[in-house]
Amino acid sequence: FLDSVATSLVFLERALPQVPWVLQVGGYTSPQQAPTEAGYDSNWQLAHTRAFAVIQYLIAKGVSPERLYIASFSRYRPDQRLTDDRVVLCFDYR
Repeated sequence: FLDSVATSLVFLERALPQVPWVLQVGGYTSPQQAPTEAGYDSNWQLAHTRAFAVIQYLIAKGVSPERLYIASFSRYRPDQRLTDDRVVLCFDYR
């Protein structure tokens, strides 16, 4: 899935360089998850690490770093329809 996202983002950058879009990569964790069991100090750190891994992958595939930013929501934005162990991509403008 991320390969197709990266390909699309690189295409978008080249096709419309004047459009000031950025991509927010938001990390989440489950409220009941104990981060220390996974080797993290907090759910914030775990959520950030998830989002950062996606950022690194997209950059490695050619997406410009200045088009990306991280948001760590930890467990504080739950969504009943989705698992809270997730990363969400949202377009934004600079």
